[in-house]
Amino acid sequence: MGLFSFLFRSSPAITIQHPKFGEMTFRHSRWAMSTGSCWCEYFFEPVKNTVTLSIITDRRGPDHLQEDAIEALEDRYITLLPEIAARIRGIPVDDGEENFTFDDFSKDFRLTGIYIPAVKDELVVCELTFESHLAVGYWFIAVFKDWALKDVEISE
Repeated sequence: MGLFSFLFRSSPAITIQHPKFGEMTFRHSRWAMSTGSCWCEYFFEPVKNTVTLSIITDRRGPDHLQEDAIEALEDRYITLLPEIAARIRGIPVDDGEENFTFDDFSKDFRLTGIYIPAVKDELVVCELTFESHLAVGYWFIAVFKDWALKDVEISE
């Protein structure tokens, strides 16, 4: 096996049971074997639907700070939407001459993913990923730091 193959091979996934999130898949990071990603399909109460929850952690699964971050997000999710919607309206589309438009954020966008990195010193950073039937093939990613919206990115 060459160096390139060794560096970019995928690590085996393992299944862990977490008391809050249930069955989660864990895969080691390629660069730091003590950490990795845990993910699962999680019923997110504010949207009454399942989303992909991805958390950077070790093989024990999400810690209490990450659990607290998800609980805090569930509590404040609805209050975050107006600012996210306003930022998305400000994103230039295609040739950059006009901004992205929509009628009703709650009808035109669907939360599909939540990303929580390792929580340091109770400083919460998270990303919320949305899809829209108005922009098939694009994801809108809202980035928060300590519950302040820092950026909204669009990704293909």
